[in-house]
Amino acid sequence: MFFEKLDCFLVDWFERQSHRFQRLTGKDCFWLAELCVYVFVALWLGFAEFEILTSHPDLSLIMIGGLLVFIIAASFLGLLQYNKKSFKKNPQFKNGARCQRSDRITRVFWLFIFSFNFVGYIAGLDTTTFDYILLAATVLIAAVLYLIACTPLPPGTSMFRKLVNKVRAALTVSPQVVPDPAPS
Repeated sequence: MFFEKLDCFLVDWFERQSHRFQRLTGKDCFWLAELCVYVFVALWLGFAEFEILTSHPDLSLIMIGGLLVFIIAASFLGLLQYNKKSFKKNPQFKNGARCQRSDRITRVFWLFIFSFNFVGYIAGLDTTTFDYILLAATVLIAAVLYLIACTPLPPGTSMFRKLVNKVRAALTVSPQVVPDPAPS
């Protein structure tokens, strides 16, 4: 199936990119996934709720939308914490979310939703601000699912930290040794 091959390709691509990011900054794939969850919540509560409020002033719809966003965010953050604990216990652990059938079906489902939204966006079928927000939200949720499926590198010193250490060492003034007796 096309979506399963695309899923395998995307998991490998996200893992390569998260490894590159981890070598550069020292932050792993779970940190990136957590960042995506926070951006998703901010995007939804900042723009989508405003759009819903201006088009439908029914307060119950806004409350349900906000509650749904917090439930999604809490479930993703709980899953992230579970995966982080697995890797802290055993750094050689291979991520099981990559191969499990239920996780693969979930990722393929979000790929299908994203492709459906993307085709609607490309076709320009009566797109509103809410449609763009919905497209961005599906991208963020899919990114979280793929980043959760990645296996992080073992902890090490990042390239950014090495650069900071080199600059700090270059700017540090070392005390000069004064010969005994000092010349006058």
